[in-house]
Amino acid sequence: MKKVFILIFASIALLGCSKKASKEWVALSEVADGEIAVEAGYLSSGETFSAVNNLPVIDKKIIRSGSITVQSENVQKSRKELDSILNRTKSYIQDEKFYNYDYREGMEITVRVPNRNFDSLISLISDNGIGIIRSKNISSSDVTEDYYDTEIRLKNKELYLGKYRDFLAQAKTVKDMLEVQEKIRNMEEEIESAKGKLRFIDDRVNFSTLNIEIYKEKPAISGTSEIGFFNRLWASIVSGWNLITDIFFVLLSVWSILLIGGIIFWVIFKIKRNNNS
Repeated sequence: MKKVFILIFASIALLGCSKKASKEWVALSEVADGEIAVEAGYLSSGETFSAVNNLPVIDKKIIRSGSITVQSENVQKSRKELDSILNRTKSYIQDEKFYNYDYREGMEITVRVPNRNFDSLISLISDNGIGIIRSKNISSSDVTEDYYDTEIRLKNKELYLGKYRDFLAQAKTVKDMLEVQEKIRNMEEEIESAKGKLRFIDDRVNFSTLNIEIYKEKPAISGTSEIGFFNRLWASIVSGWNLITDIFFVLLSVWSILLIGGIIFWVIFKIKRNNNS
């Protein structure tokens, strides 16, 4: 008799655990992926609050960027002086473009500089005599709130993922297994996306971006000194002849319209003349 009571008690306990797991799975599947885990109700409050409260203290996340335009008498010399400044500030060139037009020569350089050296880089470019500063634009963006929010959501998504994996191990039917696997796949993608966003913000915070243009104005060149009088005269004659031929071919293409118009005009003229007679 004692063994019978033990078996009955064990069966009731297992049934209760099964119902509890089923309720947890239903609650978990109904919770939106973007919600904070503490609001879901399927985790113990101690586990969720522990995950949130144990987050490291996040420093201010400030993204700094800017652009500066420098007019120089010798672009290549200024470029070498800029290299020296970049070495002193532990900066590196991310992108560089050179251009050479009739009126202007220069280069556009995108520089990544450690955040702590950003102000030093600006000051050295301004005071080191590589050229005349024609424009300067500096901006800062505080992304602390966005970073903190993304990190909290990442922690909670990782908690969700752990629960989904537990339910996958307990899945009894193929349908439940496929549903949980799909949830796991979506959650893993969201976690990787959140991690990528945090890496991107960290990169922009740790290394500021400065766009530098160094250019030189070229003196205006007179058209007569380069082309010459007779060359310009011959070019004008050729241009005039081309204009005449263009007009001729236009008239030739509409000859039928001109012919019909002429006939209509002649008929109207004859009718009016006969009426007057």
